[in-house]
Formats: sequence, structure tokens, C-alpha cells
Amino acid sequence: MPYELAILGAGNMAEAIARGVLSKSIFRSDQIIAADPVEVRRDLFSKQLGIKSVIDNAEAARDAKVLLLSTKPYQMKDALAPVGAAMSERRW
Repeated sequence: MPYELAILGAGNMAEAIARGVLSKSIFRSDQIIAADPVEVRRDLFSKQLGIKSVIDNAEAARDAKVLLLSTKPYQMKDALAPVGAAMSERRW
């Protein structure tokens, strides 16, 4: 299922953005996917916000039209490393 938005990094800032997007009806929760290595953050996104959450950034990127990178600057390289291959697999 293609998603409209993939959030890579489901921390506090990503949560605030997701809540804003949902409250303004920009996207529905079923149109968003979030990826984060921390189980507690994935659980929050899935249980409180109704957003599918996964551990793998490549999985989220593969299925989304727009990517939102929401990581600390020092985490960017690791967060984006698996995304390139996933993006080149897409056929839009």
C-alpha cells in the first residue's frame, strides 16, 4: 500500500508534526507510516495516533510518496543509508 507520508524517526518532533497533520486533516493516519528503532516510540505512533510503525527506514521509504527525515543531525547518515536502495526500487 503506498503511503502519502513516511516519517523516518518517530521522536518528539515527529510526533508533534504527525499530530498537527492529523488534526488539520492533511493526511489520515492510514496514509502515514513511521519508522523508528525504539519500540516505545513505534508503540506510541501505532496505538495513540493510529499510524503504522515499523523498525526499518527502508520499508517505510519504499512505500511512501514523501519522506520526512526527523532525526538528530548525527543520525542522518545511518537513517538514510538504507533508503537509497529502497527509493530506486520504486516505480512511479
